[in-house]
Amino acid sequence: MRIISLCRLQIKITVHVFSLLVVAMGFMHPAFADSSPNNLGNLGLNNIPSARMDDIGITRVGISYNEPYTHGFIGFQIAQPLYINVRQSVERKYAKPQRALYPALDFKLRLQEESSKKPSVAFGIDSAIGHSRTSSEYITLSKRHHNFDFTGGVAWGRLAGEGHIRNPFAALGSHFDVRRDHNDSNGSNVGDWFTGEKIGFFGGVEYFTPMKGLSLKADYGGFDYDIEQAANAQFKAPNPYSIAVNYKPFKQADISIGTTGFESVMARLSLQGGLQNWFGRKAPKVKKPDLNFPRKEIEQSQILSNFLSLNMDHSTPIQIGYKAREIANALPIGEEEIGLNLTHKNLKGPKVTIIRRDLERSLLTHQSSAEEVWHDLSFSKPDKNKQSILSHFLGHKSKSLLPKFIFKNQISLAEEDSDVLYRSSAALKFEKSLPFGVHITAEPQVNLTDNISSIRDFRALRTNTIRGNEDSFAANRFALNRAYASWLYSISQDIHVGLSAGFLEEMIAGFGGEILYRPFGKTFAIGAESWRTRKRDSDSSLNLGLEDEEKFTGHLNLYYELPNTMTTFYSKIGQYLDEDLGATFGLQNTFKNDAKLDAFLTVSNEEERGFYNDKTNIYGGVKFTLPLGNITPHLAGSEAQFKVAPFARDKSQTLQRDNTLYALTEPIAYRHLQQNWNDLLK
Repeated sequence: MRIISLCRLQIKITVHVFSLLVVAMGFMHPAFADSSPNNLGNLGLNNIPSARMDDIGITRVGISYNEPYTHGFIGFQIAQPLYINVRQSVERKYAKPQRALYPALDFKLRLQEESSKKPSVAFGIDSAIGHSRTSSEYITLSKRHHNFDFTGGVAWGRLAGEGHIRNPFAALGSHFDVRRDHNDSNGSNVGDWFTGEKIGFFGGVEYFTPMKGLSLKADYGGFDYDIEQAANAQFKAPNPYSIAVNYKPFKQADISIGTTGFESVMARLSLQGGLQNWFGRKAPKVKKPDLNFPRKEIEQSQILSNFLSLNMDHSTPIQIGYKAREIANALPIGEEEIGLNLTHKNLKGPKVTIIRRDLERSLLTHQSSAEEVWHDLSFSKPDKNKQSILSHFLGHKSKSLLPKFIFKNQISLAEEDSDVLYRSSAALKFEKSLPFGVHITAEPQVNLTDNISSIRDFRALRTNTIRGNEDSFAANRFALNRAYASWLYSISQDIHVGLSAGFLEEMIAGFGGEILYRPFGKTFAIGAESWRTRKRDSDSSLNLGLEDEEKFTGHLNLYYELPNTMTTFYSKIGQYLDEDLGATFGLQNTFKNDAKLDAFLTVSNEEERGFYNDKTNIYGGVKFTLPLGNITPHLAGSEAQFKVAPFARDKSQTLQRDNTLYALTEPIAYRHLQQNWNDLLK
C-alpha cells in the first residue's frame, strides 16, 4: 500500500504541475540543449549541482525519486545569472508519521562565466527558504572539455555528507561551528547558512556520447543519512557515489535512470521550455498603411493630429511606424519632420520627431534601417494639447468594449500540511476609457477548479483574515473579481499620478492612489502608494459585501532597470494589508513576445504559521504570464497567468493590482522604445 500511495503522489505532483505548464511547453525549445537537472531540480549531475545555467526564460518542471525521497520541482531561469527552484520533497517509506513533506525554495547564482581558460563558478543554496531537512550551501565549478563536462565543489549542510575537513568559517566564531538540526520544525533560516562542524567536497563528470541526446553521469558526494537511519534502523545508507544514464528523446524532455552506491535505484523525468520562444503575442497582425511616393500636394486641412494614443496590444515603435506613415502621407511638400506626442491612458510621454526622408530610405529604397532612423531621432517635451472642455467630450473616441480573456492558475508546492494545492479560474476583463483620464474596469470571473479546501483539514482558519479564507472565495463559482474606476494624469513627462476606488481585487475593496517619478532616459524610478481597504465578504453574492474593519496599506516603491535589457529589479518598503511592516524584493523580465517572468520575496516583521515551516515571516513565489492575443484574435490583450506561491496567507500580502503606474508608463518609457525599435518598420 505504501508503494501505491507513493505512485499516486508522484502522479498527482506530475499531473498538477504539468497542467500549469502544458501551454508553455508547446512550440518551445531550450537554448542550452546539454543542460539537465539533478534530483533536486537544479542543473547538475545526479546528486550534486553544477555551475551550469540556462538562457533567460527557461522553465523546467519535473519529478525524481532517490530513496527515501520523491522530489517534485518547478524551476525558472529568472535572469541570466540567477536560477530559482521551487520544490516539494516527500519522505514516506521510513518517515514517522507515514508521510513527511519538506517544501523548499532553492536558488543558484552564477559568479563567473566559463571561458577558454576559466571554469564557470556558481554559488547556491538548497532550501534557502524552507524546511531544514534538505538545507545546503555550496560553491560549484564546471568546465567543459570536448565531450566531457567536469564539475567539482564544496558544500555545507546536508550536501556536505559526512564531511571531509573542519568548517573554515569556524575561525570566525562559534556560531559557524555548531552542527545544524535538519529536523528543526522552525525550518531553514539565514542564521543556519554556512554552519556545521565540517564541510564536504563533491565532484563528477558528464560524458556526452556520440548518440544524439544520450549522456552518462557519474558523481561523488551528496547527503549523509544519519537522520533517516536514526528514524528507522531498517534503512541502509547508500555509498556516496552514483551513476546514471540521461536521455533527451526530444528537446523538451529529460529522462534519467541510475543507481546510488549500487544499492538503490534513482529516476527522474523533467520537461522544459523557453518563455522567450512562446508563439503567442498580445494581439494579431493588423494591416499597415503604405508610404506614398512621390509625395502629393495636399490641403492644410488634411494634416492629421500628432497626438498618438497608444495601446498595449502592440509595441510602441510599431504604432509610431504606422502613425508616422499616415502623417508623412499628409505632410506638405518641403516639410521633413514628423512629430508625435506619445500618450497612454492619459499619461504623457515624450514628443518623438522622425525625419520623413529616413522613412522613405528605409521603407521604399531599403537604403536605411531602423537603427539609422533611431540615430536621427530626437526626443523633446510633449506639446500642450489645447482642447476646450466641449471639444474634449465631443472629440473623445474610445474603442468598443471588447473584453480580454484571462486564464489564471496558481499552484503551491510550499506547504507542510498538503501535497500539492492548485486553483484555476477564467475571467473576462472589460476596460473603458472616458474623457479627462477617467477609466473604468470590470472583471467577472468563473472559478473552474481547485483543491485548496483541503487546507481546512490542517489549519484553524478564520473568516476575518486577509487571505486566510481564500478557499471560501474559490468555492464561489461566480464572482465579480474587479470593478473600479480610476483617474490617471501626468503632472509632467516624468511625474505621473493615479487614483482608484472600488473592488480592487477578488478579496479587497477600497480606495487610494500612487505617484511615480520615472525620468525619461534614466534607469531608475521612484514611487509611493497608499490605500484604505476593507475585506470583501465571500458569503455575499458575487463577493460584493464588505466586512466592517478598515485597514491601511502603503509602500515606497523603487525600480532599477538593468541597462540594455528588459530586466527590472524592484523593491517595496512599507505596511502590508494586515498592517504588518516589511520589504519586498523582486526581479522581472519581459520578453520580445510579451511573456513576463517575475520572482519576488517578502520579509515581514510579523510571523504566521504554515509557510514552509511552523512559523515564518517570509513569503515568496514566482509568476509568469503568456500572451494569447494571436490565439484569441478577437480578444486582443488576452493572457494566461501562472503563479507558484503559497495559498491563504495573511502576512506580507499586497494588493493584487492589475495596472500599476510603472506598468502603464512602460509603453512611453525610453527602455521600451530602445529595446523594441526594430519593430518600427514591421
